[in-house]
Amino acid sequence: GVAYKNRRCAMCRREIPAEFLDHPQLVNGIEDICTTRATEDGFQWYYEGRNEGWWAYDSRTNGDIEIAYASYQIYKAQNPTIAALFDRDHLTPVNYYYLSEENVVFFDADAQVIIYPSNNRPIDQGAPILPNNEDRDSPSPSHEDSLSSDSEDLNVIRPHPGRLHIQICGRMYVIDFLQKIQYLRSTPEKRRNIMRCKSTDDVPGGKRGVAGLSLN
Repeated sequence: GVAYKNRRCAMCRREIPAEFLDHPQLVNGIEDICTTRATEDGFQWYYEGRNEGWWAYDSRTNGDIEIAYASYQIYKAQNPTIAALFDRDHLTPVNYYYLSEENVVFFDADAQVIIYPSNNRPIDQGAPILPNNEDRDSPSPSHEDSLSSDSEDLNVIRPHPGRLHIQICGRMYVIDFLQKIQYLRSTPEKRRNIMRCKSTDDVPGGKRGVAGLSLN
């Protein structure tokens, strides 16, 4: 990420050639990386390539995504009534919700308000009412990134339970488990599909490599 931004080595300060980033010489070849990954017991996340095929996330990013995905599954299991409203297949899927003492106020995809009794609300989750926010699907740093786990205020800003904000190569991405997409937080209109497969399964459409490092 640093190299892409300033094109200079952090140690010797020399300029990094573009071909070095496009065709790196790996200590462990890409074949070894893929072979090791295929023998691991677990799941692998992929993002869609620009020209067909799928790229595997690197091991650390993949682990972070898998942990976040597992947490979201736990959240849905513990809050079935509310979690169902976050499903994109629901007739009125929810994008944001606000906790009050009496009710849980939801906003669906069309910015319509749905009110449920407070006994249905999730524990320690919430987001404020956003009356002036027209695009409720798009993430906003001022709305979704200001977390405060120490606050007891019910109106504390919290992230959507089905979205992970993660830094990859120095840039902040959003992994959306509901729509199964990823996008840069700064450009949410540019989206790529993501998928989760067993590490040992064949990838539909073909696997191109790991984190931009091609198999070819």
